[in-house]
Amino acid sequence: ANFKGGSAKSTSSMHIAHGFALKGYRVLLIDCDSQGSSTIMSGFNPDGDLENTDTLFPLLVGKSKSLKSCIKKTNWSGLDLIPANLSLYYAEMVVPSQITARRAEGKDPSVVYRRLQDGLKEVKDNYDIILLDTAPSVGVVTTNVINACNGLLIPAIPSIVDYASTLQFMGMIGEIFDISQKRTIDFLKILITRHDGKNTAA
Repeated sequence: ANFKGGSAKSTSSMHIAHGFALKGYRVLLIDCDSQGSSTIMSGFNPDGDLENTDTLFPLLVGKSKSLKSCIKKTNWSGLDLIPANLSLYYAEMVVPSQITARRAEGKDPSVVYRRLQDGLKEVKDNYDIILLDTAPSVGVVTTNVINACNGLLIPAIPSIVDYASTLQFMGMIGEIFDISQKRTIDFLKILITRHDGKNTAA
């Protein structure tokens, strides 16, 4: 995760997924970005081959509690995928109105941010590793990811601007943790990407 675009989140996610699959692990990669970069790299046309029901959309908007029907086999042995398409962009518009409605009804709005966490309980025992590739934003979907994960890997390009952006993102993560009942994770690591050894500033 990182809210800076172009930091190689999807490329890193794919390499890590392939690497663990090659070592014999059962891997599930979940594309949580409406652009569907991981989906494309897995051989699917996000908005041509897939319906909204093939993505996290039904779960995120509360229409489904199951992820099993979203899981697709890939051509890479040991690697399954939950794909993404533009429906995740629509989720960013639908879910905030649900949060507002829950508040007006005196209900706990935070359950909306735990839908992915709850959905993963059904499938997590089928995999050794679950990777979540996020959008370059901090919205409803990314907040669900942060609440669901037990570790965060933040890809960052070695430049002053990207370092500053990464620090801002880490501050946002802290705020999400505060809202989410002071939850903790097992690790938070920064992965340097697109490093150029000839660039002395990096």
